[in-house]
Amino acid sequence: MVGKTMTVTEPVSKKQATKFPVKKPSAVEEAFRIKDVKLDEQPPVSSAKRLANLDAFFAHTTPLLSVHRDSKVLNRGCGGLESTSYFHLSELWASFEEWSAYGAEVPLVLESGEEVLQYYVPYLSALQLYRPKARTRQGRCDSSSEENYDSSDRDSEDNTSSDGDSLDSCSDEGKGGGRAPTKGKLCFEFLECAAPYTRSPLSDKVAELTREFPDLMHLRSNELHPCSWIAVAWYPIYRIPTGRTLRDLSACFLTYHSLTLPPEDQEGLLELRCPSPQTMTLPAAEALDARCAREAHSKNLHALRPFGCAAYKLRGEVWNAGGGNMKTHQKMHQAAIMWLSAVGGGGVECRHPDFEFFHHR
Repeated sequence: MVGKTMTVTEPVSKKQATKFPVKKPSAVEEAFRIKDVKLDEQPPVSSAKRLANLDAFFAHTTPLLSVHRDSKVLNRGCGGLESTSYFHLSELWASFEEWSAYGAEVPLVLESGEEVLQYYVPYLSALQLYRPKARTRQGRCDSSSEENYDSSDRDSEDNTSSDGDSLDSCSDEGKGGGRAPTKGKLCFEFLECAAPYTRSPLSDKVAELTREFPDLMHLRSNELHPCSWIAVAWYPIYRIPTGRTLRDLSACFLTYHSLTLPPEDQEGLLELRCPSPQTMTLPAAEALDARCAREAHSKNLHALRPFGCAAYKLRGEVWNAGGGNMKTHQKMHQAAIMWLSAVGGGGVECRHPDFEFFHHR
């Protein structure tokens, strides 16, 4: 009788019931039983519902920034800003410090189903800061910069400049196709042209550039024109667990990010600002939300998602693992092409060395 298994449907005599009383499950046991039943009833997860490796990369390399509020209204009449929300550029640079030192951790799934952690180091690839135009007492628009940056004080290197020409004066009517030029003045520009193996990580490069242009640490996003942007190059350094070298995991990426928050009222600004990021898949959105929950240091966090992207050595089925999202990558690549061909809708082409290298290989 000891080894006999009794079921609910088996008749039980009073004598048996006395000798072998039926134990009522506890609340904890009942909860686990119900949970197990629900899990058994769930259909298997399809590959389309799993997190694609490309989505995992974007979700884990997107800067998360604290959003602040300001009651000050800025330059609505001159193609500038009215948004009262902003983030500090110094906080953006701070978000890259740990990644610059140790690499950004990205979970990937290999074709075999093995899960690995790949680490990518960010490098500053390009940066353009534009200031909006302010209306003067005479009613005309002028640079809103509170300081006049003297071009004679800037570094003589070819890949950096400050206090450059405004997009108005640089735009070509033939290139612009009759579209209204942007109302922004280029106050700082950096375009990296050094070989990747000679570069300093992003945090070190920003610290170096800050000595030339201190406002990199003091500007706020709502003091910039909406066509201000940054490009970050990501290069893999190692993975856990270690193993044989995998060509498919040697891909490098360029991500393009706007340096302003979406305005509350976008009327009249749509073609004067960086493109909006692509719609995220549900697994990607859940992964980004999970990061926000883990790293929450503020009630109001903004994910500075990339609007454009380029990749080098992006090959193999490993990047399709988990359902794949190559169509989104293609759209982001096209967005980068369009943006660089006519920055801010003003018809001013920007020659980005890293993009040209990635694009033609």
